[in-house]
Amino acid sequence: MRVIIVKDKKEMGVRAARLVAEDMGKKTGPYVLGLATGSTPLTCYQEWVRMHKQDSLDFSTVITFNLDEYVGLPPEHDQSYRYFMNQHLFNQKPFKATYVPNGQAEDLAAECAHYEEIIAANPIDIQ
Repeated sequence: MRVIIVKDKKEMGVRAARLVAEDMGKKTGPYVLGLATGSTPLTCYQEWVRMHKQDSLDFSTVITFNLDEYVGLPPEHDQSYRYFMNQHLFNQKPFKATYVPNGQAEDLAAECAHYEEIIAANPIDIQ
């Protein structure tokens, strides 16, 4: 493991975004990202949006999987993780596919099993 020390979270986000973008360029075919919500990855997401708009970073072959979702919240609810991801990343550029667990599924165990099947078919390149 390589440890990179930076001065603040903004530099961390920019460095992380650029390292992932560099790794994306080395792979042919779909690139699969495991993503989180919250304030920690926000600067990384902002840098990806900037890189897409200003540097033409292509996300059209990228597939994403989010870690989790609140049970019972619809994707349009402003506290749902799908809403957060749409606002901060997904709506800013085209992706091949974006997956967030369905927190409104009637059978949560079946939803989790289905989510695991989709991940197994699309192994995550970086989390």
